[in-house]
Amino acid sequence: MKRFALALILLTLGTAAQAHKLGVFATAEGDTISGYGFFVGGGNPANVPWTATSNGNEIATGETDDEGRFSFNRTTDAAIEVTIDTEEGHISSATIEAATAETDINAQIERAIQPLREDILRLENRLRFMDILSAVFLIIGLTGMALWARGRNK
Repeated sequence: MKRFALALILLTLGTAAQAHKLGVFATAEGDTISGYGFFVGGGNPANVPWTATSNGNEIATGETDDEGRFSFNRTTDAAIEVTIDTEEGHISSATIEAATAETDINAQIERAIQPLREDILRLENRLRFMDILSAVFLIIGLTGMALWARGRNK
């Protein structure tokens, strides 16, 4: 019975992929697409391959730098998907919308809110990690209470 309970507890815990979820942030500034990858628990995917595709065609490739950043020149006005693959089972993508004729005001607003968008993305992913961690400790607490109640009845 104890082995079954232990196996059940271990199966309900989050997987390693959830604990180290990879995220990608990408933005367009003029003709330059730039961004970075990040792990939800902290850290950046350094020196890993990234690929940019548009309409299913590869338009750019490279490796992230030591801080997980990438950058390349936009060669198409169509939507672009940037994918980072750490080759360890962590793959994530971000999509840049199709280029449109933008005014200077729109470009300035985009540059001004870019740090806020980055913070929101990181916060959203951190909250999910904290939710998983909270669930794990809830399960451990409930198991402890059940074992205490069971031991008290003997």
